[in-house]
Amino acid sequence: MAKGNYYDILGVSKGASDEEIKKAFRKLAMKYHPDKNPGNKPAEEKFKEINEAYETLSDSKKKSLYDQFGTGQFSYSQGSRGADPFAEMFRRSRGAGGGFERDSFQGVFSDLFGDFFTGEHAEERERPSSGSNLKYNLTITLEDVATGTDRTISFLRKRNGKDTPAKISVKVPAGVVQDQNLKIKGEGDEGSAGRFGDLYVVINIAAHPLYETKNSDLWLELPISFKTATLGGTAEVPTLTGKVELKIPEGTPSGQVFRLRDKGLPSVKGSGKGSLFVKVLIDVPVTMSSNLKDAIKDIDPKNGKLQKDFEEKMRRKK
Repeated sequence: MAKGNYYDILGVSKGASDEEIKKAFRKLAMKYHPDKNPGNKPAEEKFKEINEAYETLSDSKKKSLYDQFGTGQFSYSQGSRGADPFAEMFRRSRGAGGGFERDSFQGVFSDLFGDFFTGEHAEERERPSSGSNLKYNLTITLEDVATGTDRTISFLRKRNGKDTPAKISVKVPAGVVQDQNLKIKGEGDEGSAGRFGDLYVVINIAAHPLYETKNSDLWLELPISFKTATLGGTAEVPTLTGKVELKIPEGTPSGQVFRLRDKGLPSVKGSGKGSLFVKVLIDVPVTMSSNLKDAIKDIDPKNGKLQKDFEEKMRRKK
């Protein structure tokens, strides 16, 4: 068992926080570790005291008992039931000749020091580290999303400790979505021992002047003439890959939605395409001849489809 007060051994006050206790232990353990003091028995004993103090004060239950009863209350006689909970790990730390074994405190130090103490003589060694990952924001169009694209990007990255210009080609697959990350392995900063970070290309899809997107579906508002809406006909619809003709039935009301399957955006997983929803808006002529005005006056105001649907809803309400 350690001689002296555990708090004094670690050089902290009784009200010290867990973080303060851990910080004090780390500092002292690095100073007195046997691998740093080969053949130094006083340092070895000091190290064991430090470890014993930390083993108790870092455990809330053991710390509470220690604060109430002190070290002496945890001493066990040869004939008592159970083992000394604070000295057990120190008994394990002694080999056949009573000396210090390299792995005896591995459990405590693995969390705090990792591989800080290594090698036959425990020389301090730095582990190779990967370089930093980099992020590049790439803006593409909806047309790019529809077909996929190859883009060349330029950026700076660390090589041999210096900022170095880089230019690479990025393959953007069809169907990518907003804020999707494309990982390009090994194109980030260079770390130690030639270990490279990665480059993450973050996709930003520019707003389109014609289309609104809802997942893989597209929505388009298409103006049609008063004549086409009234008498029927066809309308030319722009899609992301070309133009198609849409048949407009006679008497089509403004706001009618038509669905064009497989004219939306592809799925990045390759499972088909979305639809293009076309909402037609009747474009009323700005100027009209007197004959046209007379003809319109003869139209029954209650003969429209929307008007009839509205009147039907009103009747159901009653």
